[in-house]
Amino acid sequence: MTEIINLFKQYNNIWTALFVMIVGGVFAGIAGACIVLLFYIATQQSQYKDELLLVLFLCVFFLGDNFSGRLGFANNLRFVSLGLSLVYFSHYNIFDQNLGNKILPFTIIAVGITLLYSPLGTLAVLRAVAYWLMALVVFKAASVSFNKTATQISYIILFFIALYFLVNILLYFVPIASLKIYVAGRFSGLMANPNGLGILATLCYPFTDLFRRRKEIEIHPKLFIAIKLGILFIAILTGSRNTLLSILIYETAMKFSKNKGMLFVSLAIFSLLYYSISVNDIIALIYYLDLGEYLRVDSLLDGSGRTQVWEVAWEEVKRSPWLGNGMMYDNHYIAEYRRVVIGPNAERAWSGIWNSYLSLLLNVGIVGVATYAYFVKEMFKAAQLKDLAFAFILMTAFSAITESWMAASMNAFTPMFFLYWAVQAQPMEGAMGQEVDRSGGD
Repeated sequence: MTEIINLFKQYNNIWTALFVMIVGGVFAGIAGACIVLLFYIATQQSQYKDELLLVLFLCVFFLGDNFSGRLGFANNLRFVSLGLSLVYFSHYNIFDQNLGNKILPFTIIAVGITLLYSPLGTLAVLRAVAYWLMALVVFKAASVSFNKTATQISYIILFFIALYFLVNILLYFVPIASLKIYVAGRFSGLMANPNGLGILATLCYPFTDLFRRRKEIEIHPKLFIAIKLGILFIAILTGSRNTLLSILIYETAMKFSKNKGMLFVSLAIFSLLYYSISVNDIIALIYYLDLGEYLRVDSLLDGSGRTQVWEVAWEEVKRSPWLGNGMMYDNHYIAEYRRVVIGPNAERAWSGIWNSYLSLLLNVGIVGVATYAYFVKEMFKAAQLKDLAFAFILMTAFSAITESWMAASMNAFTPMFFLYWAVQAQPMEGAMGQEVDRSGGD
């Protein structure tokens, strides 16, 4: 507890700015939040200004899924924050030696396809360009901050993640009436979306191992474990099966990182069980463990209706498999299908595609997906800790099966996806001369 208090005191200007920005947004909307944001950027000590902007940037996107209510200001503030960050980091020559440029092939392909085939116009083009702009900001902010002092930015990022999930835990025990923290009986916290909070938990979970292994910060090992348990607790509260299975895959990959044979066998067994065991047997076991309501077994057979959507989406993919139909076509297509074929009483499953790979294929086709895969390959090449990077890829690849988060650039998940790779790419020195173990050991 003493370590946490000391960390809070050391960087209290950053946490104060976060609090004041949120309060300003709650009571004065986006205008109030913008004024606070600009004030702190203009007056903050240069020692912490880069880190402050990165944390404010992440915070805005973490709250950005709130389209209404007290936190609804954050949705439009995302665009202000991205523009401000681009202007600010331009004085560091934002394009030079920026690993975020590795997403540029995907962006160029996405823009080209969108201009040629999209029925959605300028907004869809901006969605494609935003991938590159987001990457430029996140990778440059991380690079600048780590070049100054790796220890400082590592503490700040880790504490920000811990603070966010701590607030969500507090909301679970002491709910605030004006915040919609439950959706259909599932905990959604500050995210206003239980599945969204689950994906965010998935992406934040590996940061604890990343910072622990880099050894650039010195905190008690039990504090790392406590942060992981806090994130896992929130993941359980969301009731997201996708999140729990993704974390299980990550931990399995971590467990057998030094034994590739056992890792392959474990993943093969997992896949075999996942696809081969009778669903009825799984349901019977879940009911036996009294987890039927929590795991929503009534929707297990069809993935909460997603499998029906996937069948329709796949048929549309086959009409233009190589290039797709431009960014945002996935949501446009399923909305039109719902309106024309399903009707006004359509179930919630018909509100999206719910699969990143199908969404990307609908938008940018096989060519676009290949360039996205190229970006991930380049990130893996640049990663300092390959075993952690491999586990992260497996985890995120699985998480994308039932959510379309990879097909959107301005959500809370893409910045964290980029930030993980940005931290992974930074040269490691360790704290106080400690040797960093790159092989997977502690």
